Amino acid sequence: MLPETGIQGQSFNSLKYLHMRKYILLMTILVLISCTGNHRYQIKGTIDTKARPIIFLDEQEVSRIILTDSVRVNKHGRFSFRGKIDYPRFFQIRLSNNLIPLLIAPGEKITLTCHSDNFSADYKVNGSAGSEQIFLLNEKALETTGKLDSIRHVLDNPLTDDSERQALIELARSIYQDQRKFSIGFILEHLNSMASIYALYQRINGKDYILNENRDIQLMKITGQTLDTLYPVSKHVRALVADARKLEAEVKNIGYLQLMDQMDGKIPDISLPDSHGDTVKLSSLDKKIVLISFWASWNRPSIAHNLELKEIYNKYHRKGFEIYQVSLDNNKEAWINAIQYDEIPWINVSDLSYPRSQTATIYNIASLPATFLLNQNRDVVGKNLTKIELDNKLKELLD
Repeated sequence: MLPETGIQGQSFNSLKYLHMRKYILLMTILVLISCTGNHRYQIKGTIDTKARPIIFLDEQEVSRIILTDSVRVNKHGRFSFRGKIDYPRFFQIRLSNNLIPLLIAPGEKITLTCHSDNFSADYKVNGSAGSEQIFLLNEKALETTGKLDSIRHVLDNPLTDDSERQALIELARSIYQDQRKFSIGFILEHLNSMASIYALYQRINGKDYILNENRDIQLMKITGQTLDTLYPVSKHVRALVADARKLEAEVKNIGYLQLMDQMDGKIPDISLPDSHGDTVKLSSLDKKIVLISFWASWNRPSIAHNLELKEIYNKYHRKGFEIYQVSLDNNKEAWINAIQYDEIPWINVSDLSYPRSQTATIYNIASLPATFLLNQNRDVVGKNLTKIELDNKLKELLD
């Protein structure tokens, strides 16, 4: 995608969750305001050199780099750039072949402190949330690379015995998995940031993608869906959505995710723990009309959808209607807080492994919320129905 560049108690939890949701809403509003208000950005930098080199500002498009501006460093080691953008974009500051990646949003006033001896790594950036996030991503990747390089150096030594070699291989796997967990956690915490795209396509040593497993397609799709609502004209977002669709199609071609698209029989069973740790099977809901609902506490459309479902649930539950809801969360506290705050009365389960959720993979969940309506014979009789459609279908099945 990007060009290669190097309290306690329920009342407290509910209150904390309320504050969290208000914070997310506020931050989203601020982002939208910034995208429609001041479109100008400013970069002011300093570098510890008296050589007065030329510094370049490039924009990183999806498949090419475009020179945007250049300036010679003054005698005080200072340089600056100004520009105008209408949504966050990827840039890089370039000194010879050394690069500093930036994610600039409209209205940002950025300060950079650089060092000529280690320009790409030894720098500080302020005034740009996206650029600071990218710095964090690269810092972690460099740390992981250093650890793996040290292990590789020992493995290349012919004097390393087999037992030590095997231990080092296991250590390398553990380090790599730690990096994957970090990247996945970062993306889930920054779904509204374009930096999540950077994380999705980040590599180790400029070669190996950190996120390169089939199950990571779900993470790409959710990220693309979220960013598409914020920055629909962004070429990077459009490319991410297209990549996710392409990769999913390729995986489907080998039969990995084809089950739900071809489903015309019985639904696969689900057996997951609820918020109390008790395992609840979908198949245990005999003789009921069941709505399987996929959601997540971090997904705003899911929260709004749950409020609609409560009206439907209260209307038809006593007649034999049940909701079996699967949370695509990986944070138990956030999941439980969401259930408590919105007073969700139906079955809610999760393995807290998203985006590694096998259930999400089997059901081919492309976006949230997602629902499947089952009749008493476990046949799928509706998928992603609107509130009105679901109400009409339940009247047909239960009245």
